[in-house]
Formats: sequence, C-alpha cells, structure tokens
Amino acid sequence: MTNLKIDYTHLKTLLMEVQWKAADAETKKIVLSIAKTIRQQQDVTKKEQEWLQGLNYLRESDLIDFPCDDLVTLNHLWEQYSQGHFGFRVQSQLWQQVSQDYNKFADLVGWRNGDADSWHSYSQLTFSLDAPKGHLPAAIFYAEESAIGWAATLKNRCDECFLDKGTGNREQGTGKI
Repeated sequence: MTNLKIDYTHLKTLLMEVQWKAADAETKKIVLSIAKTIRQQQDVTKKEQEWLQGLNYLRESDLIDFPCDDLVTLNHLWEQYSQGHFGFRVQSQLWQQVSQDYNKFADLVGWRNGDADSWHSYSQLTFSLDAPKGHLPAAIFYAEESAIGWAATLKNRCDECFLDKGTGNREQGTGKI
C-alpha cells in the first residue's frame, strides 16, 4: 500500500516509560496521520478532500486501507511493552472470542459496563496494566469522548496483516523504532 516511513521512536519511549495514556494519544496521532495521507490519495472533489482532512477520527474505510506494515509495527510495540496485555492483535483475538459481538467486546475490554447506557467516556478508561486485557490502545476508537467502534474492521485488517494465509508469514513492520 504505502511506505510512509513513520518514526515510532516517541511512541516506543512512552511505552517503555509506562506512560499508557500518552502512548495511546501518540498512537492515535500516528494512526490519524497515516489515515490522512491515505485520504489524500483518494479520488474525490476538493471540497470532499478538505472535509476528509479535517476529520479527527477514523472512518471504517481508513482501517480497511491501513498499511499492514504500520499496523504490525504499532501492534508489536504495544504487545512488547505491555507483555502481551495490550495491542491490536489482542483486541482482534478478543473480538473473535466474543463471536464478534461489539457490546460483549466492549464489556470484556472495559469500555462498557454491561449496560447499553453505561459506555465509558475516554477520560474514564484505565491507563495501567490493571485494565482488562485489550483495553488499549483505545483512543483511535473514540471521537472526542464517545466510542465509535470499528472492532470488526480492525479484526479483518489484523487477519490480513498478521498472517499471510498462503505462506504463514506476514509480519514485518516498518518505520523507525
């Protein structure tokens, strides 16, 4: 797809220093930067392009087109520094575990309390290893304070990026870490 040569050094430092909330914010910053670059390549009118560039959240199509190397790199950093407690692959596995039920998934990762009306705002999330497995990264799934989802799309992209069904090896990663 793209070879954006993203520098992951700051994210790596934040994760090494166990600054989970700052690392989550940095992850969102990186993901949105990549999404905006991909959006620039879309064949749309100038007005639509301006609207797309102004979005400060992910759309489902942003995840569908997200470069595998960058997803693998982001996931690797989160998994490595959380000892496998956080990361996109962990979230993808949990999504599969609950039979792709978004409410059950949100309950399992601690974004919701088992009641349709009890979604946690972003500021209510837990930024420590005391959080449920798969709790982070979370910022990319939130627009301002409200959860917006895309777990199914993320799971599909993780399947494509983490394992090449033909050879059994896909993970590479990219960027400076």
